Amino acid sequence: DDEDDDVEFADEEDVDAEQAPLSADAHMAQLQKLAETDPEFYAFLAKNDKHLLEFQDQDDAEAEEAEEAEVLTKETVLQWRKQLEQCYRLPTLSRLVAAFQEAVKATVHKNAPNDGKPARFIIRDPKVANLTIAVARRTVSQVLSHHLKIKMPSTDSVSANKAVTLPAELPTWKRCRGVVRRYISSMTDLIRQSHSTALLTFLLRNPQDLGVYAVCFARLKQTFLEVVAQKWALGETAVRAHAFMALRRIAIMFPHHALGDVYKFMYKQFSLLTKKYDARNALDATFTMNCMVELNGLHPATTYRFGFGQIKKLAMLLRKAMHTQSGKEENKQSLAALYAWSTYQTVALWRHTLVTYIPLEDAADGLMSLLVYPLTQIALGIMKLKCSSRYLPMHANLLRELVALCQGTGVFIPLAPYAIAMINLVLARKNVTKSTLKPVPFHTTTRVANAYVGTVVYRQTVLNEASELLTDICGLQAHHIAFPEFVLPVMVQLRKMMKIDNPQAQIAVTKAVKPLLSKLRENADFINAKRKRVTFHPSDAEAVAAFELQLLEMGTPLGRHVQARQRVLERQREADE
Repeated sequence: DDEDDDVEFADEEDVDAEQAPLSADAHMAQLQKLAETDPEFYAFLAKNDKHLLEFQDQDDAEAEEAEEAEVLTKETVLQWRKQLEQCYRLPTLSRLVAAFQEAVKATVHKNAPNDGKPARFIIRDPKVANLTIAVARRTVSQVLSHHLKIKMPSTDSVSANKAVTLPAELPTWKRCRGVVRRYISSMTDLIRQSHSTALLTFLLRNPQDLGVYAVCFARLKQTFLEVVAQKWALGETAVRAHAFMALRRIAIMFPHHALGDVYKFMYKQFSLLTKKYDARNALDATFTMNCMVELNGLHPATTYRFGFGQIKKLAMLLRKAMHTQSGKEENKQSLAALYAWSTYQTVALWRHTLVTYIPLEDAADGLMSLLVYPLTQIALGIMKLKCSSRYLPMHANLLRELVALCQGTGVFIPLAPYAIAMINLVLARKNVTKSTLKPVPFHTTTRVANAYVGTVVYRQTVLNEASELLTDICGLQAHHIAFPEFVLPVMVQLRKMMKIDNPQAQIAVTKAVKPLLSKLRENADFINAKRKRVTFHPSDAEAVAAFELQLLEMGTPLGRHVQARQRVLERQREADE
């Protein structure tokens, strides 16, 4: 019967798979010979299996002979699925992919004009289009894996140390190349145009069987990765999660062919998303940053090169702003680009990356630690560039990132002078006016409007932010044996500020820094009391380290205060979200 004929044809096709494909002329010669030697069998083929006589030269374009369009039905699609599950026939797969192309057009290009190419199938029922998409998504990869003799890795088996061989490097690739290209092109178009959460999660589930073929085509790979990155940044929650897992697995499977492109497109979408940061997109920005940090841990060498390139771009932007004359339009544009959320988010991204992966590095050949110095220099350079009250929110945010960098990596950065400079900047203004403006949320602001400068509410906000930053900065050294000497200049400056000759400013600064000054004094007395009992010399590094570790485990007054304040802030942040 017909089903047995299909099985026999599939067996013969598998045997011939090891042979090189025939050219068009050789195939036509064989058909003419068949018509002469066995005209009855030739007539049978012409009547019942016409597509076998219409030979297609499987080049890159794999153009098809124009034939009369066939109305696609549910029964036809189900029959194809049965044949492909049993026989893995390439001619049937070619027809399924052609029908899939028309199903994509019917789904996402309903009102689009005809592109001029003759259609092999006509789809009149939307249910048939959906069935065709579902069958193609589940079946095409299985058939291709059978003919290319590749074993697709499962979701759980993908690891950072296991790459996959490109199908384009296999000897049987030429037989499947055209079908694969049309399938991936249509699938990319479907993902780009679709806005259905259910459809997108279905398409992006088990993405390795899409990525393994998309990577074989240079242009299609770029388009496919860019489209998936767009869904990762702008889609619904479930779609974004599936899109990220797709990009991550493709980067793991093909570190030499796709990792750089995945970095590029994800970072592009991350930059676009974080250009404007507020309470509404805070969760989206946090999600994308966490995804980028996760990606940065896959290949440290590639991450180092990419991170150095991004930090270099910030350095060039900073240099341009430094060398343009103040007041000119070019200088204003440079400052606007430098004091933007995209700049802060870049610093925050790489701070987060360094804090996450430096503790896991081998101290001998660690690459991530080499980025600490340039990142710190860029952040400090931005703060030094524009010493204006309008830009203090950006200064505070960058200082907070540097404090987290010190805490996560153990690197010492002298940050106290920058927090004290914030207080001095607002106290230097003599004429401060009352205002009904609301306090500025520093965590979602890079610069304030001129209306805020010189107001009581803005001065108090800056004083409170600077006091909190000083608390965190000094808290980093709370268990160190040299803490009294470290905080002595800070305490001198704070006492001097509390004696300012402006009565209103004096009240404001006293309210902000007096509790901090009390904690610093208490912690310094605590460390001094502990130091009086030691018997080792200051040059004994091991004994000093053991002393500091003991204090860290025991806890210090300032350290406990910082931890309690951080718990309160965390609860407030969760309540706001």
